[in-house]
Amino acid sequence: MTRAFIEMKNICKQFNGQHVLKNAHFSIQRGEVCSILGENGAGKTTLMKILAGVISQDSGQIFFDEEEIPPGSIAACRKRGIYMIFQEPKLIRSFSVEKNLFLGNEIRIKNTPIINKKLHYMKAKELLDYLKADIDVNAPIGELSHAQRKIVEIAKALLLDVQVLILDEVTAPFSDTDLKNFFTVIETLKNDGVAVVFISHNIEEVIQNSDRIIILRDGETVEEKPQNLKKDVNLLIEKMAGEDYVNRYPKTRAKKGKKILELQNVSSKKRTIRNADLYLRTGEIVGFAGLRGAGKTTLAKMISGIEPIAEGRMLYNNQSVSFKLPYHAIKKGIAYFSEYNERNIHMLMDAPANITISNLNGVKRLFYVCRKLVIDVTHYFLKHLNFQIPDERLEAQFLSRGTQQKLAISKWLFANANVLVMDEPSLNLDIKSKVELYNIMNRLSHKGKSIIIASSDLRELLGMCDRIYVFRAGKIVAELNSKDANSVQLLKFALGNIAAP
Repeated sequence: MTRAFIEMKNICKQFNGQHVLKNAHFSIQRGEVCSILGENGAGKTTLMKILAGVISQDSGQIFFDEEEIPPGSIAACRKRGIYMIFQEPKLIRSFSVEKNLFLGNEIRIKNTPIINKKLHYMKAKELLDYLKADIDVNAPIGELSHAQRKIVEIAKALLLDVQVLILDEVTAPFSDTDLKNFFTVIETLKNDGVAVVFISHNIEEVIQNSDRIIILRDGETVEEKPQNLKKDVNLLIEKMAGEDYVNRYPKTRAKKGKKILELQNVSSKKRTIRNADLYLRTGEIVGFAGLRGAGKTTLAKMISGIEPIAEGRMLYNNQSVSFKLPYHAIKKGIAYFSEYNERNIHMLMDAPANITISNLNGVKRLFYVCRKLVIDVTHYFLKHLNFQIPDERLEAQFLSRGTQQKLAISKWLFANANVLVMDEPSLNLDIKSKVELYNIMNRLSHKGKSIIIASSDLRELLGMCDRIYVFRAGKIVAELNSKDANSVQLLKFALGNIAAP
C-alpha cells in the first residue's frame, strides 16, 4: 500500500477551552483532489490552517513524505510547498497583477537592487497562460472579478513551487462559467502532481471534482475514504449531520401570542438579503439556519438596526418602523446579542455597571444614580438568571464566557427588551453553560419574550426553536416547524438539494 504524501494524525485543537478538533485524521496523495465536507463549525478550516502552519495543533503529528513538520510554522510549510487560499482574497487591490504575484519574491537584475520588470512580466504571462487565464498582467487587482483574483492567488502559489494547494470556500460567488474555468485549472494542477484540498459546502461541486471525500463532524473525522458515498448525496448529508440529539435541549413550549415582528419583502442595500418575509410572535423562539454567508446574520443585524433595510418594510407591534441606529431598535425593545461577548458588554466594567448601564433611569433617585438600586437590580438578575459572581467588583473580562452572556441578557432585560436577537449564542460555551442558557431562553419565552436565534448549530435550532427559517444565498428558502424537521432536511435546503415547499 502506497504511503500518503501528507498525513495528519490525531490532531487536537482547543479554543477557549472548547474542542474544535478531536483526534482528527487527514491524508492526501500527490496529484489527488481531496474534498473536506462538514457543517459550519465541524473543524474543516481549522484543520487546514494547522496543515498550512497558520495555527498550531495542541497535539498530534503532521508528516510530509514521512518527515514530521514542526507545528505552527508557516515558513516550514511554505518551504515544503504547502499553500492555503482563503475565502477572502489576500491581495492588494491597488497593485497590479504582476506586483501582487512577485510581492515579497521580487526578481532583481543581477548585482543590482533594481527589479527586473521585464522578467516579471514574462513569468507572470507564462503562469497565466499555463492556467489558461485571460487576465491582463498590468491590470489592478481591484478591477478583476472574484474568480480572476483566485486565479492570481493560485499563480502566486505556483511561483512558490506549490505542492499542496488548500482551497477554503473559494468558489462561493463564482458564476457557472467561472466554475468551469476554475476546475479546468484544478485539473491542470492535478495532472502536474499538485495535491489539491478543496473545502466547499456545494456537494455537487465536491462530487463532480473530487477523487476522494473526507467528512468532519464536531471536530472528528467520521469518514476518510467514502468512495461508496460519492454518488449518494443523501448519505453524504447524513454523515455530515449525524444524529439530531434533540433530547440534549431542554425546550419547553411556551404559549404563543400575537405577532410582535413582521418583515415584508425586505432586502439589503448590497442584496445580501433579498425579498425576506417572516414573522415572530410573543413567546416564540425562531431560528435562522444557513451556511456561512447565506444571510442569516445580516438579517439579524437588519432587524436590530445595525444594518439598514434598503427595500421592503418591518412592522413592530403592527406599526411600520425604520431603525437608523441600534439605539432606535433598543428604544423599541429589540436587542442584539453578538457572538462576541466583548461587543455585548464592557469588559473593563463590573457586573452591576454592565447590567444597569443600558437603563440608568431605572436606578436613579432624582438626578443621581443610586448605588443601592444598582446593587438591588444586580442581585435580582443574579438570582433570577441563576448565576453567581465571586466578587461583584470583578471586571467582566475575568468572568467565564457563560457568565458574561448572562450579564448581557440581564442588561437588555433591565432595558425592557421584548425581542432578543441572538447571533451564535452558544458558541464556545461548555455543555453545562449551554443548558443554562437554554433554560433562560425557556423562562423568557414563558414570560412572553420573543427570541430569534441565528446559529450554525442545526441541532441547537431543532432542539430550541418553534420554527426555523432556512437561508441560502441571501434568500429565505424554507420555513419549517422544528417538530417536523431534522438536521438532514435543514442541510438539504441550505445546500440547495431540495426545493422549498
